[in-house]
Amino acid sequence: MFNFSRRKPTLCISMQYFADPETAETDAAAGAETKAAAEDTADKEPTFDDVLKNKAYQSEFDKRINKALDTEKQKWEAGAKAQADEAAKLAKMKADEKTEYERQKREKELSDREAAML
Repeated sequence: MFNFSRRKPTLCISMQYFADPETAETDAAAGAETKAAAEDTADKEPTFDDVLKNKAYQSEFDKRINKALDTEKQKWEAGAKAQADEAAKLAKMKADEKTEYERQKREKELSDREAAML
């Protein structure tokens, strides 16, 4: 069997260093032209403001923004209502009932987190 651990390390070199200088200059010029062409196409892409100048795109954008705002407003109102209900509920409770309720609430949150981890 051949022992690969005793092989002499080989020298890895790029053969491009030994290429014909005229060919290398031609390749560099072609690369520059390709890069310039890519930059030209990048300049032709419309910006966001250019796209929104079109009335159809502007109205669609406005619809989506309004829908997102309405959804977040509904979520916020539901959260605020839940907090107000919770505060009213706690205000009606006695001290020992509050502590028991808060303990049960913490245990429920903890069990929910544990269940989410599994």
